Amino acid sequence: MLPSRTVCVPRMARSRFQELLQVRLSLEPGLARRAAEMLSNEDIKTIASANETMIAALDSGDVRTYLGANYNFHFTIYGATRSTVTVPIVESLWIQVGPFLNALFKTSGTRNVKDNHGQVVKCLRRRDSIGAAEAIAKDLTDSADFILASAEFVDDADITERSDHGVGGRIELGPLATQTGWLAPT
Repeated sequence: MLPSRTVCVPRMARSRFQELLQVRLSLEPGLARRAAEMLSNEDIKTIASANETMIAALDSGDVRTYLGANYNFHFTIYGATRSTVTVPIVESLWIQVGPFLNALFKTSGTRNVKDNHGQVVKCLRRRDSIGAAEAIAKDLTDSADFILASAEFVDDADITERSDHGVGGRIELGPLATQTGWLAPT
């Protein structure tokens, strides 16, 4: 959010999106593999319900509900691992790509989204850890294929490390952030 109360979506370079995807592919299937053995039957019902919500949202073109249910689907699975290291890393990756995906789906809709979550649910019900990992990887790669084919990316040269990934303004955090030392002044 800029000082004018305008919300800006960070611009995304194709290379950055692909790098985020590769990191997600190295972490998320492993979380699904671990979760398959740890999820309770109640957790699996929650995951299946999130999938049903996503399917209904796809049918009605409700992007907001779809994205929320997608998040709940994945993080109910990942949260079952009780990982204090990997899950926060995956959350940070989702935060980096989330606004871009939200903007993309709001403009292109959900009509071309493939549903791989049904296969994930089947594998989780069977406690098939390898199948769950493979289904999560397929979900990520199929989604990425759609995004790489349809999204408008900016050139790497248009995004510099200090430009907040293409958003013009800096985020003002106030004096507490600089007093505590966790954010060096820019």
